[in-house]
Amino acid sequence: MRALEIPELKFGQWVYWADRDAIDNISFPGIYVLAITSEDLTNKPVEYSQVVYIGMSNSLSGVKGRLYQLNRSITGLSGHSGGNSIRKYHGVYDFWEDNLDLYVAVCPVICNVAKRSIKDLKLMGAVSYMEYEAFSLFKKYCPKQNKPKFNTR
Repeated sequence: MRALEIPELKFGQWVYWADRDAIDNISFPGIYVLAITSEDLTNKPVEYSQVVYIGMSNSLSGVKGRLYQLNRSITGLSGHSGGNSIRKYHGVYDFWEDNLDLYVAVCPVICNVAKRSIKDLKLMGAVSYMEYEAFSLFKKYCPKQNKPKFNTR
């Protein structure tokens, strides 16, 4: 029987997009959620009804690297399919209308991607599981929606 303790899926509070690099442990793998709203969500808890995208990273650059790719996409370059979907719908981020803004919340998973010990590899796998757990919670709390607006699957 395999034994893997899955970390708790617990997002930090919403952070304004421009302040994302200051999120604690953002350089580690983890799950992230995005919200797009004209309401100021800064330092408020995540509610699944606010979520428009769920993503993850278990790469060496962690969530920070994935959000960098997303930023490239929403600002008119490429690198992230969810960012491309957001840009297609809202346009280039710097020109969004109606006082809309982007917020992010992260659930980091502390592990050493470079070391790749047995424990680290299991935690990297747990990140993938946790992304699907987030999707299942989204479906539970938003039963009329099959997925967040900008996720393609």
